[in-house]
Amino acid sequence: MSKSHRFCSFPQGFQISPYLQELVVSTGQNCVLEDGSQQLKRLTRVEVTAKQIERLAHSYGELLRIEKEQQESPIASDKALHYCMVDGGMI
Repeated sequence: MSKSHRFCSFPQGFQISPYLQELVVSTGQNCVLEDGSQQLKRLTRVEVTAKQIERLAHSYGELLRIEKEQQESPIASDKALHYCMVDGGMI
C-alpha cells in the first residue's frame, strides 16, 4: 500500500485512522469515557483507552472552537463602511 492511500493519513497527528477517529469522537460525545472505551472494544475489537478518547475529543473540540472564531471574527472586527447595490432587473 502506498503512503498516499487515504488510510495512511492520520488527521490531527493521532496514529488512528480517520474512520476510527470519527467513532472515538462520537463515542466520547455520547458516553462516559470509560464506558466508551469498553463499548469500542466490544464493537470494533480495538482497544482505545479512556484517556485517548478524551485527548481526541478535546482536539476536535479545539478545532471546532477555532473554526467558529474564524467565521465570526472577520465581521465583528471589520469597522470599515461597506456599500452594496441591488439590481432589480429580474423583479
